[in-house]
Amino acid sequence: MNSDKEKLSFNDRLVNFLTNNRIIFLVVFIVLVLAFVGYIITTTMLHNSNEKTYENLNKIITEYSLLPEEDKNSDDELDRVFGELENLAGSALGFSKVKVFQSAGELAVDNEDWERALDYYTSAIKKCGNNYLKPVLYMARGAVLEEIGDSDSALLDYLAAAETVDFPFVGQAYLNAGAVEEVRGNSETARVYYNKVIENSPYTTLSSLTQSRLIILDIEAE
Repeated sequence: MNSDKEKLSFNDRLVNFLTNNRIIFLVVFIVLVLAFVGYIITTTMLHNSNEKTYENLNKIITEYSLLPEEDKNSDDELDRVFGELENLAGSALGFSKVKVFQSAGELAVDNEDWERALDYYTSAIKKCGNNYLKPVLYMARGAVLEEIGDSDSALLDYLAAAETVDFPFVGQAYLNAGAVEEVRGNSETARVYYNKVIENSPYTTLSSLTQSRLIILDIEAE
């Protein structure tokens, strides 16, 4: 009997194994198929949802931009538009939710509604995850925080943006951080950030501007 078993070819043993365990393989196959189908359905729904969100976002912003200036600046009209954007954000999924909050923040900035802008940018940052847009949102919120006089929080946002890996505007982020410290009279800390601008953005207009600030700090220190 053993000799007969040993004579079984590899193909024979493979067929016997698959036959004896066919139920297990069938169950595993069904699970994998269902998981794949679920992934496709979820991805498709998310894509369709995002497309619809972007369409509605563009419609809201476009309709607002076409209003007469006196209507754009009215409190009632702004409340209506911000209400529509907040409702859209509430139904949006994934990255499209971030884009709605970002657009709402930009509209609030255009109307110098700093509190609303701060709320919308904060919401966008919370929903953004580790997305490429996050440091951009930090920069935007930092500027709003400066406007309302919260320089401590503004500095933290600029540094968060600057320290993001592969952020293309790292020089601008450090320049903003340096400017905050310079305005607050922290010249030595400002120098540190200004030097980081030159280090990260050499031979650029940004670097030249920063060098000018360093010269002014040297003159003031004499």
